Amino acid sequence: MTDTTSFWDAFCPYMDFLENVMGINLDNLGGLIPLIKNPVLVVGAGQGLLVEELRQKGFSTEGVDLSPHMVAYAEKRRGIKLFQANANNMPFQDGQFKTSIIATGVVDFLDHADQIGAIIREVKRVTDDRGEIFVASIGLTPQNEEMAKYIGIMSDDNRVSLKMVFQIVWGPNGILKEALALIRKDPNKSLISFAVRAIRSFMSVRKRAAARIRAAKELRKKVRSGEIPDPEILLDYLPERIFFRSEGQLQELFQSLSFPPRNIFVFDNCKIARL
Repeated sequence: MTDTTSFWDAFCPYMDFLENVMGINLDNLGGLIPLIKNPVLVVGAGQGLLVEELRQKGFSTEGVDLSPHMVAYAEKRRGIKLFQANANNMPFQDGQFKTSIIATGVVDFLDHADQIGAIIREVKRVTDDRGEIFVASIGLTPQNEEMAKYIGIMSDDNRVSLKMVFQIVWGPNGILKEALALIRKDPNKSLISFAVRAIRSFMSVRKRAAARIRAAKELRKKVRSGEIPDPEILLDYLPERIFFRSEGQLQELFQSLSFPPRNIFVFDNCKIARL
């Protein structure tokens, strides 16, 4: 099992730039608002992005996170006090919340169904029987999945090598050159096929592309100025691979845990199961 606490503690300085362009974000949350009932719990609350947004919309909201550094940053950045606790043993009463949202970065780091099941059972304990439970999982568009598998950073079972992703995104030669370097190692792959997939991949996320590029540029600027550490320190904490589960894999996972989803909302950067 990955030491997720150490990873998220190390990731904290970069969260300010990336929290609203990766995983469940304010755009995704907006689509759930009509289904959310008061009060609300956010599990894996990070630095309080979703908690803050829900409170601004009038919901009584609490958040919990495993990382003590994330909890500290939430108070420093937003003045929000989160609970620091493991998601499978939370300090809340039975049925205390009408809606619980498990954010991205919680189940994605877990390989074993029994670990995920323990978290969902605990979330069900603190959620009213007639309430809502949403489980978010990191995801890609089909076009991005095709591209990731072609480059070699995603396996056929949708496990992603975060170290290879880091190499491409933060490599000294730029994203395009780093990606090209990977496919050139395989004689069965061509630049033309890569170009076609790259165009499809970009078009499938074009609505968020500008925001992601701005975030990456701002992050690089802060690193160059010395305001935050070089992200290379993350290499010591990155897990080898994490799941970017497909819709079918999520259906199968929750069915095996006896929590069949009522439906799954598919976005270009995450999937959200409504249990």
